[in-house]
Amino acid sequence: MPLPAPGKTAWPPKAMEKAYAGYSELSAWYGGDPDILSKHYGSDSGQYDRVDTRYRASQFQGGIVGRIARLFWGTPPSPGELRTKIHLPMAEDIAQMSAHLLFGEPPTITVEDKKTQERLNVLIDEGALHSSLQCGAEVDSAMGDAYLVGTWDKDNFSAPWLRVVHADAVVPEFRWGRLTAATIWTTLGDQDNGKVWRHLERHEKGVILNGLYCGNSTELGRRCELSEREETEKLVDEGPTNIDMLTVIHVPNLLPNRLDRSSPLGRSDFSKGVLQLMDALDELWSSAAREFRIAKARVMASAEILTPRGRGEGASIDLDREVFTPFRVPPSGNMGDHFHLIQPLIRVEEHLAGCRAFTDAIINSSGYSTQSFGSVTADVAMTATEIQMRERKTFLTRGSKTLYWIRIREALQMLLAMDREVFGSKVEVERPKIEFGDSIAESTSATAQTLVALAGAEAASTETKVRIVHPEWDDTAVAEEVARIKADTGRAVPDPMALLTAPGDDQEPPAGI
Repeated sequence: MPLPAPGKTAWPPKAMEKAYAGYSELSAWYGGDPDILSKHYGSDSGQYDRVDTRYRASQFQGGIVGRIARLFWGTPPSPGELRTKIHLPMAEDIAQMSAHLLFGEPPTITVEDKKTQERLNVLIDEGALHSSLQCGAEVDSAMGDAYLVGTWDKDNFSAPWLRVVHADAVVPEFRWGRLTAATIWTTLGDQDNGKVWRHLERHEKGVILNGLYCGNSTELGRRCELSEREETEKLVDEGPTNIDMLTVIHVPNLLPNRLDRSSPLGRSDFSKGVLQLMDALDELWSSAAREFRIAKARVMASAEILTPRGRGEGASIDLDREVFTPFRVPPSGNMGDHFHLIQPLIRVEEHLAGCRAFTDAIINSSGYSTQSFGSVTADVAMTATEIQMRERKTFLTRGSKTLYWIRIREALQMLLAMDREVFGSKVEVERPKIEFGDSIAESTSATAQTLVALAGAEAASTETKVRIVHPEWDDTAVAEEVARIKADTGRAVPDPMALLTAPGDDQEPPAGI
């Protein structure tokens, strides 16, 4: 299929309107910018810390529109009140935890052919694959979808690489739940007199199409020559890849999509219910900050004892201006009537208890154990097995996500094929094997105790014990280590009892027997 027709073609397409609305809301929470949150829910159209007392008709409506407008971040401040809302970055913390669980340790990527393995290692290193995967996993957790795109630039780089493209920059096309084509779009530069320049990059099996459009915020506008913009001048309208694979890999965060069960798009860690909980947490945290702000100590001093500062300049007293507040009382000879110290109580524990309850609910509803984010028992020394038992929900979620991130095998196979076609590599194109790293490794002392127990029970060979200590080693390295251990312990000498073995018909008995 060709690129979209120019003119009044809506962009993003109407078919993606619902998905992009969801991406916009998730992006606001993931970014954590209070300005963007306020603007997304319609409570502010200007600077975050300014006074805004406007009420909107949507706040008095029923249904979804009214409910969203009445969220904490959708409510404008009271008349004359300075906006003082505070945001706790729970969404970004959870997304970061998801990425660390998946790719905190680089996965082991192997192929059978030795030369292919050597070239694959070069592609992984030069393409900074491990950091890209961690970036993709974090965005995937927040947005629900991420895409790995095969990319090359022969003028500047000697090998292809995988780049991560976020869900709100892709228009995917699916058939039978599998990705068959994808259009990646990028807004180029700032708007110029209302004009919006977009680069559309359409990936189909065997070909990549490029198009430059100049339109407005909602329409593609006219189709332009690629040479009209510096960012696209070196691209071609249609470039064959000569690869019998799609050069875009879709990685959903989790499936099914509970908001649209028929959709092949993934779901974010943050459901609508979780977003409401995060909104309530921000309201409670802002209330706690307000509690501290209004509970400042005050010294109420009578205006009768103030020192005049001149006409029109008021009066003052030698007190800390931060706590001093003047007030008028009838004249009195008792100095105690002219001073009053006010120190309101601060409801610290009540607010903290509420915040902890909301935080635990958000973490659990997102699919994780609260222990993964720190708890009162975190300072107790535990083995990796004990940690996994305590954080079972977290590791169940991690296991579910690896079922979708295993698609990096297909992405790396595509990268090897691209390397062969574009850069002339002579290696065999294979689909690699992927082993995800352990997010929590056993301590050295715990491993040693395990080996002592196995040795005492005579339940493991030297080779097995070496593999337990060094699971990342291949067969050759393990065999060499076993030989060194036997040599060091004196077990490499021949078994003397073998000399007593009965000789065969064609063997001479050992001398002296």
